[in-house]
Amino acid sequence: NIYQLPKVLSLQSVPLQNVAVGNVALQNEATNSNSLNINNLNSNSTNKKERSRDSIKYSDEHLMLAQLLQNNLQSDFSREMAKVNIKKWADVIRLMEERDQLTIEQIEYVIKWLPTNSFWFGNIRSASKLREQFSKLVYEIKTEQAKAKQQKKSYGNVRKEQLPEWASNPEQVPQVEEDPAIKAELQRRLEEYQRKKAANDGA
Repeated sequence: NIYQLPKVLSLQSVPLQNVAVGNVALQNEATNSNSLNINNLNSNSTNKKERSRDSIKYSDEHLMLAQLLQNNLQSDFSREMAKVNIKKWADVIRLMEERDQLTIEQIEYVIKWLPTNSFWFGNIRSASKLREQFSKLVYEIKTEQAKAKQQKKSYGNVRKEQLPEWASNPEQVPQVEEDPAIKAELQRRLEEYQRKKAANDGA
């Protein structure tokens, strides 16, 4: 036989499928080994993907803010919100905190402010859009606050009329002296009116 078994091995100790003529057994062994390696690679790749999915580090706070944004939009964009991947939104919120150096309080404030502004409310319909436009939203909020402060200051500068003390107490209203000439004229007109009325009634 061309294929020679090692001397230290007896025929009984070798599996029958490995006993063959020539290099057939060695080729089979190499093929099986390659197949095993490919399977291992596929398995490792799958495990890495699963670990990648599980390694998302968003917290409960990030998830809460993502849900807050979704709830704000639910009534006006219900179909769109039904398709939202809330975990992706939460991860975007995480990036806003970790990479953009924003605080949870800042993000929450802007999300709660959005429904008060009709323009931005309709344009921020995802967490990624919120992140993209965040600096503009902060500028808009500051502008609104400055206008409100200016209006309040203007109202405070309106001159207040100082009323006399008697104005708040009817009993202290001063009596105005009547002009005798005016009083006589009014009396004359009253008497004339009464005469005309009596004449018309007697006719």
